[in-house]
Amino acid sequence: MLPLASMLLLCCALLCSPTAARARPVVAVLAQNGGTEITDFLVPYGVIASGGAADVRALSTEGEPVDLWPGLTIVADASIAAFDRAQPEGAAFVIGAQPLVAMPRP
Repeated sequence: MLPLASMLLLCCALLCSPTAARARPVVAVLAQNGGTEITDFLVPYGVIASGGAADVRALSTEGEPVDLWPGLTIVADASIAAFDRAQPEGAAFVIGAQPLVAMPRP
């Protein structure tokens, strides 16, 4: 698996050359409503959005607020289903944040 920093650099490099179909590519950053790590969601979203080379959309698995762990709740731009209806051509890039998984106790 590619390290996060390498993945972000690759995405940023690819975003600098827009496709003929779109002047600005759409990047979808996914978060699971049941819980997602803050850094897994906010770092890719923040880095790509601050670059200004793409339209970044925060998407949730359901149409309600997303609990980021530890201790932050966000409201996504849309659910995955709503995004699919509004953007039938999809996103140029999809980044899935790691869902929060309960760790077994020793």
